[in-house]
Amino acid sequence: MRNILLVIILSFLVVGCATSYQPKSYTGGFEDINLGQGKHEITFFGNGYTQKNQMQYYTKKRSGELCADGFNILKEDFSAPGFMQNGWRTLATTIECKIK
Repeated sequence: MRNILLVIILSFLVVGCATSYQPKSYTGGFEDINLGQGKHEITFFGNGYTQKNQMQYYTKKRSGELCADGFNILKEDFSAPGFMQNGWRTLATTIECKIK
């Protein structure tokens, strides 16, 4: 019974380890830079449990917050450290806001 309880607790810890949608802090998150002329660079920092598609979702969510009338993705760069290396997985995306 103790082993089952331990497995359940560890499962919850692993599931809860991916970086959440938040401004960048010590646990990761997004930061953005206004490049001017309606362009922004959004970088999402995720830990080893954060999947690339989740990072893309968070980046698009932030893009929608910055660009009320929509946006175009101009550039996207993903980098991940090698297996068992320290460091952030990063997704840097340059967007341009649509203007009505």
